[in-house]
Amino acid sequence: MVDFLRLAGMVVLVLAVTAAAALVQSEWARDLGVDGLALGVRDNGWCRRIVEPGEEDLAVQRRILEKNRVARELIDGRLTLVEAAAIFRRLNAMPPCSTALLANYCAGDSEAEQLCRQVILWARALAGQQSPYLADVTVARLEEELWRHKARRGTVILPDVDTP
Repeated sequence: MVDFLRLAGMVVLVLAVTAAAALVQSEWARDLGVDGLALGVRDNGWCRRIVEPGEEDLAVQRRILEKNRVARELIDGRLTLVEAAAIFRRLNAMPPCSTALLANYCAGDSEAEQLCRQVILWARALAGQQSPYLADVTVARLEEELWRHKARRGTVILPDVDTP
């Protein structure tokens, strides 16, 4: 019985290694006849897709790239928190609309404050890719900026933004 389990385990291991190799090497997947099943096949340095993204997928990807650009400018000090939040407000309103998620994930007394908190979370994630220390320093700076803005005006007021 032990020999049978050992043999079954080895067969499963060989099949798993073969399948993993087919996912990594497109030529091997083609040779094994599972080319269409290889969801993560590398092709020219990029991940090849079985199903191409639709317009909504592309719109979401463009919005993510734009939010990353805005967060980078905020982290680098080229934008203020409220300027970045105003841009995020415009980006969130673009189709497919993502404003419904704002209240569920970002606490605040107003929509403007929720947008500021969304920007802070985005900047934390982006800065955290470089270092946890940079993320902590960035969040502390932005929280201080939000606090000062609220103390001065009594609430968060976002400027009008036409272009990103």
